[in-house]
Amino acid sequence: MTPDDERFTAIVAEHKDMLYRICCAYTQDPDARNDLFQEVLIRLWSGADSFRREARLTTWLYRVAVNACLTWVRGERRRTRRFVHTAPEEFETVAAEASAAPEMDEELRRLYACIARLRPLDRLLVSLYLEESPAGDIAAALGISEGNVRVKLHRIKEELKTIWKEEGYES
Repeated sequence: MTPDDERFTAIVAEHKDMLYRICCAYTQDPDARNDLFQEVLIRLWSGADSFRREARLTTWLYRVAVNACLTWVRGERRRTRRFVHTAPEEFETVAAEASAAPEMDEELRRLYACIARLRPLDRLLVSLYLEESPAGDIAAALGISEGNVRVKLHRIKEELKTIWKEEGYES
């Protein structure tokens, strides 16, 4: 194993939970989530030379992970659109319920289901917030101001409360 391989392995080991949680925000299906996580790792490996150390490592990791997730979502939408046109409308609801990860506890599964209903940028903001990233790091990762991060987080929390109630979950 080369020093670059060892460094990459160490970085992944240190940040794998954060990267996996970002993937969780984009899909509830355990198999798709694992595929997406592998795609993120491939993107990180192939883009390692592009990290210029101008930003923090975690900021770069977030950006690469989110870009990989957004690319995956776009492709998934195209595939889903083709299938949904031939399937009954209730299929989407049944598929979403069936794909809930059995290894997560029920409340966490519900939270991720609510987060999945958010817009992609909002899902990312929530993911970074749940990672306890400072507002400055979130702002740098997304290219927005810290004040805008705080405002968006407040609005997203309100939207999640509404979604939570719409889903019929207790307070």
